[in-house]
Amino acid sequence: MTHRLQKLAIGALSAVLLSSAGAAVIHVPAEQPTIQAGLTAAAAGDTVLVAPGRYKERIIWPGRDGIHLLSELGRDSTEIDADTGDYAISLSSGQTRATVIQGFTVTNSVRAGVYCHMSSPAILDNRLARCGWHGLYLVYADNALVRGNEISGCVQDSVANYQEGAGIFISASNSSAHPEVCYNFVHHDSLGGAHYSEGAGIYCDASALIYQNVVSDNYIRGYGWLGYGYGGGICLSGTNMRPLVFNNLITRNRVDSWYKFGGGIYVSFSPTTVLNNTVVNNVCTSGGYPEGGGLYNEFCTTYVRNNIIAGNTAGSGSGMYNANYGSSGIVSAHNDFYGNTLYNCAMGPGDITLDPLFVAGTHGDYYLSQTAAGQPGNSPCLDAGDTLLATTPLHLDSLLRVWTTRTDSVPDAAALDMGYHYPLSGYPTAICAQENEPPAMLSALRVVPNPGRGEVRFFSPSGAAGELTIFDAAGRRCAEFVLPAGGPAAGVRWSAAGRAAGTYFGRLAARGQVGWTRFVLLP
Repeated sequence: MTHRLQKLAIGALSAVLLSSAGAAVIHVPAEQPTIQAGLTAAAAGDTVLVAPGRYKERIIWPGRDGIHLLSELGRDSTEIDADTGDYAISLSSGQTRATVIQGFTVTNSVRAGVYCHMSSPAILDNRLARCGWHGLYLVYADNALVRGNEISGCVQDSVANYQEGAGIFISASNSSAHPEVCYNFVHHDSLGGAHYSEGAGIYCDASALIYQNVVSDNYIRGYGWLGYGYGGGICLSGTNMRPLVFNNLITRNRVDSWYKFGGGIYVSFSPTTVLNNTVVNNVCTSGGYPEGGGLYNEFCTTYVRNNIIAGNTAGSGSGMYNANYGSSGIVSAHNDFYGNTLYNCAMGPGDITLDPLFVAGTHGDYYLSQTAAGQPGNSPCLDAGDTLLATTPLHLDSLLRVWTTRTDSVPDAAALDMGYHYPLSGYPTAICAQENEPPAMLSALRVVPNPGRGEVRFFSPSGAAGELTIFDAAGRRCAEFVLPAGGPAAGVRWSAAGRAAGTYFGRLAARGQVGWTRFVLLP
C-alpha cells in the first residue's frame, strides 16, 4: 500500500516546477543552509527545493502564501526531525492550497508533525511517523488538501482528559467549508490513558470530504471503568457539520475502553453520508459496553449506502449500532452486512447478508471475486450498489467508474459494485470545477466523439505514444493498437461496427504510466 502512495513523487515534482516557471528555485543546503532559511528567503510563488538528508529543524512558516516546499527525491530520502520540539512545521498565516508541503518524512515532534491554525495548505505525499499527539493537527483548516500521505505510529497517551485524532485532527470554522482528506494511508496510530479518546486514526469536526483513504490498525487503549473510546478508525463529531465518507477501506481498527463505541466509524451530531466503503474486521472489545463494531451513530441521521460492513466485532450491533435517542437514525440501502448484526436500525432496500467473496490483488486483500477477472465465482456485491449521482463538489459515480473492484484492474461499469474501489494508478485530485467534469486521471487518453456511433478516434492530449487496449463492460479485450505520438493531431481510429451499444473502456500504457477513459457506443 505504501508503494502505491509513492509512485508519482518524481512526476508531481516535475509538474510543480514546470508550473512555477519564472519563479525562483531556492536550493537547500546549496544556496540556503537550512529549510527555515530557504523559506524565509522565498517570495510567493517560489520553490524551496531540499536535497536528500536529515534536517533537525522546527520550522515556522513565513507569513506568505504560495511558497512550495519540495524535496528533490521524495519522502524516503528527506527527513525533517523536530528533535522533540512541539511541532516540526507550523503555519498560522492564512495560507491556501497555493502553499505546498510535499515529499518529506516528518518525525520526532511532541505535539504534531504539521500544525496549521486558520491555514489551509496542500499537504502532499509526505510520511508523518512517530509524532507525539498528532501526525497532522489542522484547526480551522477550511480548505486544506491532505493527499497521498502516510501517517503512522503517532501516539497520544495520558496527555489530557480529552484526546482526539492521533493520526489526523481536522476542523473547520463553519459547515460550508470542505477540507479534503484523500488517498492517505493512516495506520497504527493510537490514543490512550484519557477519560475520553476520539478518533485514533482520523478525528473530524468539519464538513470534510474523506475519500479513498486506507485507515487500518489504529487503536484506542482503555482507561479503567470510566474510560470512553469513540471511533477506532474515524470519529466524526461536530455540531451540524456534514462530512462525506466515501470509498475508504477501514479495517482492523480497535477500541478497548470501558465504554466502546464504533470500532471502525463513530458519528455524533454530524449528519453524515457513508458511501461505498469497505468496513471489515474492526473491533470493540468485550467487557463494559462494546457497541457498534463497524459503525456507531448518535444524535443525528447517517445515510449508509453501497458499503460492505462485514466481520466486525462488538457486544451489540457488530455491524451498526444506532443509539436510542430521538434525534438518532440510520438510513440504510444496498449494503452487505455479512456476519454482522444491526442494533436499533433496520436493513433497507437492496441490503444483503452474503459472503462478499474477497480476493487478494495487486493493492490489497479486498477486491471482489469475479469470473471475468479469473476467479471461480462472482461476488454478490457485484452490480448490487445503488446509483449515487453527482454530489457537489465530488462527482461520485464518475469516480467509482474510473476505480476498480477487480484484480485485473478493469474499472467498474454498468450498475455500481458495493464496497471500496481501488484506484487504478496514481491519485487524481477529484474536486470538480464543474459538476460533470471528468477526473483528472482521464486526461492521459481521450476518445471522440463520446458518445459515438460506428467509429471513434483515440488520442493522448500529452502526445505520448503507447499501447492502447479497448475493453467492453465485461472486461473482454475488443482491440489492441499502438497509439502514435503527436497529441490531438495523431491517434488511431477504431471501427465499432457490429459492437453492442453500451459502456466501453480504453487503456493507455505509456511512459511507465497507465491511463483509462470511459466511453459510450450508441446503437
